[in-house]
Amino acid sequence: MKYDVTTMFPLSVYSAMIEEHKQWKEVFMNDVYGDYQYDRYDSDGAYNVVSEHCGRPVIHCDERMAEFFKLISNHIKNYCTSTLGMKDIFEVCMVKSWISRSQENDENLPVHVHSATHISFVYYMNVPVDSNVLVFTVKNHQNEVFQGVFGDDEINTWMNEYTLHSTPHYQITPEEGKLVIFPSSAAHFTVPVNQTPQNFQSERLAISGDCILVLKEDEPMKYPMGYTNPKNWCVY
Repeated sequence: MKYDVTTMFPLSVYSAMIEEHKQWKEVFMNDVYGDYQYDRYDSDGAYNVVSEHCGRPVIHCDERMAEFFKLISNHIKNYCTSTLGMKDIFEVCMVKSWISRSQENDENLPVHVHSATHISFVYYMNVPVDSNVLVFTVKNHQNEVFQGVFGDDEINTWMNEYTLHSTPHYQITPEEGKLVIFPSSAAHFTVPVNQTPQNFQSERLAISGDCILVLKEDEPMKYPMGYTNPKNWCVY
């Protein structure tokens, strides 16, 4: 049977290995990390996987990490222009950055999005063996011919095998020095590689962050969508 398949409307996730990782890991672990520590457990006894809501999510404001975040911003600009084909008329505004960490494989992030921003990222600072993987997921798959056909129920599944055209999940394995950039609206979570409860030999540690795109200062303000440069903003 002769046929062609055209795949349309992909979710494009950008990843890059940072050559200067060893240098930045040393700076962060020795000089910076201690200033952004947070309680491992909240008042209800639940483990805090991220410091976003219980620490200071402003690591990007730390002068010791300024060059690190400039490097990340350059990759975000490359993602926008080279991968997405956008015009080079934007600056990257870092608005939040925080620590994501776990010491056991049952300490995971639930499915979530970063609804307040445009682009998000995660940078893997320390990755022990069998670290939990990052998973992107889609609730309403464009190819799902009826609701639930691509579901996760392994017993009652309709699927013979999952392919690029049918899988509702895509995993990214963390590596030290890997930077992952994606649209903030992309739903994602983490899951363990090894289902048997275990402690990691060291801490799974990442820096995560959110950005918005703003027009460069000298760009004309002629666009009906998006943000003007922050130099035109006023706070009342």
